[in-house]
Amino acid sequence: MNITNMGKVWELKNSLWILFSFGLFLNYIGFFWIGGRVGKRKWILSGFIYLLLTISVFVFSSLKIEPFSTLSVVFYLAGWFASIVQSFVSRKEYLLRLEAVNELQLITRDLHREQIRKDYLGENTPILPESTKHKDQKQTAFIQKLNLNTCSEQQLTSLPGVGIAVAKRAVNLREQNGPFVSTIDFCQKLGLQPRVAEQIDSLAFALIPDATIPEQKLEPENVQPQASDKRVVDI
Repeated sequence: MNITNMGKVWELKNSLWILFSFGLFLNYIGFFWIGGRVGKRKWILSGFIYLLLTISVFVFSSLKIEPFSTLSVVFYLAGWFASIVQSFVSRKEYLLRLEAVNELQLITRDLHREQIRKDYLGENTPILPESTKHKDQKQTAFIQKLNLNTCSEQQLTSLPGVGIAVAKRAVNLREQNGPFVSTIDFCQKLGLQPRVAEQIDSLAFALIPDATIPEQKLEPENVQPQASDKRVVDI
């Protein structure tokens, strides 16, 4: 079972750092790598500890001071085994954090693009998604709103703040938890910022597939009784 929504290949590719843990005097490199990529201090600290153990082996072995030389080797071997165990334990958290960091980078990139667009084109320039078409020879553009419950991943990426990673997560949420009930529900589940949510609200809608509107049963109007044509004869 996959840990993230990025797929098995992506997870295996980003788990190759574990191989450093099996190398003598290289086990600290993997922890520096993952700690730096996701900004986790505890993994960087672990890398420093394993690095100090490695340095102590070389220092005390070259000085040949007993029993420190023997103890340094014992402590290093213990740390080496601990680094292997810690690598496999930390793998799941690292992959989840890396997925979140990638999504935040995509959102930040889209926000920067939007800001640049506004700087050059102005605040009131509409965003034309991929579905923009032309009506006539005058090339009058109109925007066809996207249905968040039926559109594809590629179509979702035309929305502001929605990169390929966010689009994949949206489709997975839609398949696992059912359709989105509104654009607000869509933005809240994906953690999009209010500013981006306002833009998406004008470009998309959430219509549940195969939704039918129940027929309203019309109540018969009160019919006034018509006057009888028969005459009453008083005797």
